Amino acid sequence: MIYATGGVAFGGFNTNVSIANTGAVTGTPFFANGSVSSTRVGWTVGGGIDYAVTNNWSVVCRVPLYELGQHQRKHFGGGLLTGGEFFNGNRKINQNQVQVGFSYKFDLLPPPAPVVAKY
Repeated sequence: MIYATGGVAFGGFNTNVSIANTGAVTGTPFFANGSVSSTRVGWTVGGGIDYAVTNNWSVVCRVPLYELGQHQRKHFGGGLLTGGEFFNGNRKINQNQVQVGFSYKFDLLPPPAPVVAKY
């Protein structure tokens, strides 16, 4: 069986940043740290193949892609950093996977008896 999937994706992210400048170049030492937590909403698409080895066992291969947009964080003096220093962070949040495995189908009911025609 070949199939495609798609839908909404949710992701939780924690970012911790620490910056230390001893002042060797600028002459002014500064230290800063910060933490941000966020939940992102995006989309997911993918596809896969399930191949039945027996009536109950199948081999599975899936390739999902998750896209959760971009996260940008800027700080200009006064907040995390002092003076005229600034910090600009930007990252694109996506994930590609290849999943391979086995699948087992549980038969809770016995198969129906064959139909025999009598004339």
